[in-house]
Parts: sequence; structure tokens; C-alpha cells
Amino acid sequence: MFEEATVIGFETDEARLLADFDTRLIEGFGLPDDVERFDLVRAMNVLRGYAPSECAEAHAQWLNWLGEGGVLVEGTTTPDGDLACFYEVTCDTEQLVLSRNRSSGRGFAPWMLRDWLPKLLRRSVKPGTQEYAFFDDWTAAWSKVRGDDEFQLSIEALDHYDVSWEGDETSDWLVWQR
Repeated sequence: MFEEATVIGFETDEARLLADFDTRLIEGFGLPDDVERFDLVRAMNVLRGYAPSECAEAHAQWLNWLGEGGVLVEGTTTPDGDLACFYEVTCDTEQLVLSRNRSSGRGFAPWMLRDWLPKLLRRSVKPGTQEYAFFDDWTAAWSKVRGDDEFQLSIEALDHYDVSWEGDETSDWLVWQR
């Protein structure tokens, strides 16, 4: 799938550069001179230290770099990667993906994911917002189904949100069409 794709990954830590893709250690957000458009722009854990206005500027710039059908993936993970929250954005759609590693041994509750939301969303989860209501509703659904498959079953109970569950024996993924 990626053999012919033009991919760029922004990374702030040289040790995490991906050998399989054109992943570059980037100072700032300038467009590399050697490529006009990308099929995938990946920026995980890059915007954590930036102000929300700078994050919005980076998103706009990265979206302008996408070719037809291209995807921007931007978000944050825990240091061990057990929790991840990221946007998947195309020219036409935006979805928020929230995931957890089932085999981490870490307990789970929906509110655990709030602090790992993408920077543009993280601090806006306040009473009265759609995001706060979502986490509150998800927690209520989760509290009724705690135990095996609690992630999946609690998501399936959120029928008034455009969410779906994907997963396997190692990971759970909530996909929220926004």
C-alpha cells in the first residue's frame, strides 16, 4: 500500500524516525523542497509544546501539502504508546481516533484519554462543550458494562454519536466522525 505513496513524518526525536518512510527530523514546519504533495502527513507527539494558534497554523499548512486523497494524521500518545488520540483529516472529512493497548495491564476509563487528545482539542474539553458531553456520556455507558470488552460495548451504546469500534485481541479503537 505505501510502496508508491509519498509520506512525510514529522518527528522531534531522532531515535523515533521511521526507516520505512521519508521521516524527517524537522525544525519548524517548512515544506521540503524535493516534494510538492504528500499522500500522508504524519505528526505524532510533535505539537504538544506549541500554542493552540500555532497548532491551527500547522494543521492548515499540512493540509495544503496533501495531494488528492491525502491524509493528515496528527495527535499524541502516552510515552509507552498504550494510549493514543489523533485526528485523521482529509480535504473532506475529519475523524478523531482514540485507542488503547489491551495488553498493557493498565486499567481503563474513558476520561483517561482526555490528556492525550490532540493539542487543539485537549484543553477545550470543558462543561458545556460537545467533547465534554461525549466523554461524560461514554463514561456513563462504560460504567454500565465494565469488564471484558468494556471499550467496545460502551462505544456501541453511544448510538447518538457517529462513532464506531474497531479492534482485535491487542487494541481497541474508537473512531468518531466529526
